[in-house]
Amino acid sequence: MWGVPFITVALVAGIVLLVLDATDAILTSADGDLDEVIIDPDAPGYETFVNSTPSHLSMIESSNGSLVSVSIISLFPNDEGGSLVVLPPELVISEEITLKQIYEADSSEGVEFVISEFVNIGFDSVAVLKDDFWVEHFSRIGSLPITIEDSLTISENEEQVVVFESGNVTVPAEQIGEFLAWINEGESPYNRWLRHQNFWVAWVSELATRSNGPVQSDSEEEFLRMINGLSNGEMVLLELELLEREDTSDSFSIDQNRAEELLLQMIPFPKAAYAGSRAKIKLLDGVGGLDLPNGYVPSLVSVGGQIMLLGNAESYGVETTQIIYHDKIFEEFVNNFSDVLEGAELTYDPVAETAVDVTVIIGQNSLAIG
Repeated sequence: MWGVPFITVALVAGIVLLVLDATDAILTSADGDLDEVIIDPDAPGYETFVNSTPSHLSMIESSNGSLVSVSIISLFPNDEGGSLVVLPPELVISEEITLKQIYEADSSEGVEFVISEFVNIGFDSVAVLKDDFWVEHFSRIGSLPITIEDSLTISENEEQVVVFESGNVTVPAEQIGEFLAWINEGESPYNRWLRHQNFWVAWVSELATRSNGPVQSDSEEEFLRMINGLSNGEMVLLELELLEREDTSDSFSIDQNRAEELLLQMIPFPKAAYAGSRAKIKLLDGVGGLDLPNGYVPSLVSVGGQIMLLGNAESYGVETTQIIYHDKIFEEFVNNFSDVLEGAELTYDPVAETAVDVTVIIGQNSLAIG
């Protein structure tokens, strides 16, 4: 299992490379008018669009239609490696009901909504993986070798029969779905959550050894892009601390602030969970030579920013950070942006049609946070 220290190096590289090349036509004003394209990233007036970090939400469904696992995946630049976090269906993050219960009531759309709202991050794609997917997929790549801590058993004639022995096992394609849904009699769902993490590590490792290229399929195209990307570089497996709820041993909670922090490490350039949940930002260097992606983007994103463009002000030498917003519904966002930037001069400039909600020009008073 790969450790968290790798994240810092990977994300620094990822944040920088997520910025698109400026050879495309670039917006140089908030209202979207086209102007002369400046391709020198050090020159005043340079701007470039930013892609959101590729992200995906996958759910595993058992043969009886129950939710058995949820995973969030993000990719590093060029789909070369990425990050993964696994959530148990017994997790409570909304209105005192579990993800499993939400899935039963509102299917995958309900689970996607509560998770997106909880961490304020939208996902590029969503997949529900059922038994037919596992049979098709693993029939192509072969059985899966995996290590498990505890034997998986069933009860027959009042005796425990071992189906998968603890230690190194090989799970054939037709039993992958059964393996993933398995909980021994009286076993804590926490153990299944740990098995699912081991499953992902084993699966990605197995794909990484293939010499005949990425796995192709007629179904779940976006999901296969993510799993192929994870196997095409380093995979960082992140763990949220599950807190056992006092009222029952069969459900868990997580700290919302820690969850948001962890997910923003995975997805440094997030999409909005829904319209208006984040303010779209054009972020400009008003000083010269600033490291905007690593120095200022994380702070703005952490308080509700969605970075759409990066670049330089029309001229350098800005002393006080400037924040120009184009709709008063973003006033709360703007105040939060000012706070994390050590103060800013705020200007309301209504625009009928705009590519961004807020323009931020970093001045010398904000140098300390960069």
